[in-house]
Amino acid sequence: MRPGPGRVKLPVGGGRAAGFWGMRRGVRLPLPRAGRGRARHPPRMKIAYFTESLLPHVDGVSRTLAQLFGTLEARGEDFRVFAPFVPGPEVSWSGRVRPVRFVRFPLYPDYRVSLPVGHGVGRELDAWGPDLVHVVSPTPMASWAQRWAARRGVPVVSSFHTHFVSYFRYYGV
Repeated sequence: MRPGPGRVKLPVGGGRAAGFWGMRRGVRLPLPRAGRGRARHPPRMKIAYFTESLLPHVDGVSRTLAQLFGTLEARGEDFRVFAPFVPGPEVSWSGRVRPVRFVRFPLYPDYRVSLPVGHGVGRELDAWGPDLVHVVSPTPMASWAQRWAARRGVPVVSSFHTHFVSYFRYYGV
């Protein structure tokens, strides 16, 4: 599959993760057009993030996402984060976080697993109209977000930060 003119193909997922998520192996996004009199910066994207790990919970994923969200905010990107954690007001982008329902993970009580939500998040996404959905963890909420995006033709990307299976032996699973 080759990208058409003015489009770029981005790889999505990879290896076993791509099979797990059931995603196709590439997403085509429009590239900004060059020309006189145009803004120096490409149009800003609206990105919806779905994650289980976010400040004030501290782990490698939440620290990575905190850096990412700080950079996106500094660049003027329009993003929202749907997560079971909400950072305090000292975090500049905390107003972009939308809390979602969750259950505590029995083997690791500090970890929260977001539950698939219905109409509240769906209505907000429909009204806001994200250009991209980014799912961070393979959870029920992420699956819901992927289905929401697929029904509306919104591209979905995922990132892989934790190899969950490697932790099973520590929890006797």
